[in-house]
Amino acid sequence: DEADNIALQKTYSLDNRVTDSAASGTALATGFKTNNTMLGQLPDGTHVESLTELASANGKATGIVVTTYLQHATPGAFYAHVPSRHEYATISEQLLASGIDIAIGGGMAFFEERYGDNEAARRAIAESGFTLNESLDNLCGERILALMADKEIEERRGYLAKATTAAISHLSTCENGFVLMVEGSLIDGMGHGNNAEGQKQEMCDFMEAIEVAVAYAREHSDTLVVVTADHETGGLAIISGNADFNLSEQGVTYAWSTTGHS
Repeated sequence: DEADNIALQKTYSLDNRVTDSAASGTALATGFKTNNTMLGQLPDGTHVESLTELASANGKATGIVVTTYLQHATPGAFYAHVPSRHEYATISEQLLASGIDIAIGGGMAFFEERYGDNEAARRAIAESGFTLNESLDNLCGERILALMADKEIEERRGYLAKATTAAISHLSTCENGFVLMVEGSLIDGMGHGNNAEGQKQEMCDFMEAIEVAVAYAREHSDTLVVVTADHETGGLAIISGNADFNLSEQGVTYAWSTTGHS
């Protein structure tokens, strides 16, 4: 409601009227539409540069904060280049090889799967230049990989705002500026599950993170905050709870049309 500008976007992918998170994430990260399931590349295999890669090349700091695993489609679109979003081993390698300065989310399970076990995963992370953190308290390292869970973050109340605060604090020390991508990831699953209450809570948590970013932007006038979605899931309709529109309060009812994307 307080945004300076509001816009519409067409989210169709290159090969489908209904996008998945990989194609839409690629469009958000790179400006290029691609086929569903593809990350950071076009159908002919051409790699396309992401916003974070462009920022790194120009001396800016970069970060990713999510409530899902860092190898998931949306975060992956900001550093990975693979024909399938499900190539988690390769995506894990590309995350470690990326120029990302701080990455907060889940995903240790995929590092263990790629490198053999927890010890080997930790060794690979250290060798990449990342400092592994397993708590948001007192994050340390020049480049930070904060893995809060094997896959998705289970305890999310307040997590996204706290993680966003930590990421901004780390990135804002860069004199050249920074790019940070924050995703309230699990609203997607709430839509798939037709869970209106869960979806509402995910939105509340996301709003807290937005407020953190906006508060920073108010103090730093050269900062742009963009709030967007990649697609809708569940076909949710919020309808009047009573046919009598003369009532001052008739409540609302949630109706779903699918468990898929819409």
